[in-house]
Amino acid sequence: MVSYLVSLDIKTSSLSLGELSSRLGIEPSTGSFDKGTPRRWGRKKGTPVEHTLLRFESAAPEPAPLTEHFQSIFSSVSIDLLRMFTKATDDWEIWFTIGMMFSVAEMPYPELKIPPECVQMLNGNGIGIDITLYPSSEAASASDAR
Repeated sequence: MVSYLVSLDIKTSSLSLGELSSRLGIEPSTGSFDKGTPRRWGRKKGTPVEHTLLRFESAAPEPAPLTEHFQSIFSSVSIDLLRMFTKATDDWEIWFTIGMMFSVAEMPYPELKIPPECVQMLNGNGIGIDITLYPSSEAASASDAR
């Protein structure tokens, strides 16, 4: 079975997380952080982050189709508001993060199809897409154990 983790991510160096959240009228999800926050991992661990990142996760259940995840986010965040901010400043970078989790036993050659409805929601709004695949061999291990 395939499931998804989907979020709208907004990166800026001119606003704090509180200001960004207030302007968009949404509460940040886990993974959001303020400019100046010490990095938690990587080779720059402990050094301050140069930007603010607001992550807003889909409220749709993980196994829901991508269209439901996009609709969940856009039911809380107005595309017109995002468009207004992206046209007003070049300081904002906006993208959807799509994490696809799947069993290698069920899907040895994964394929992520982004439905036309999702592409249409993003059309011409300067919003990117970042895709990460999370293969799992758990199903294969469980069947091997039998």
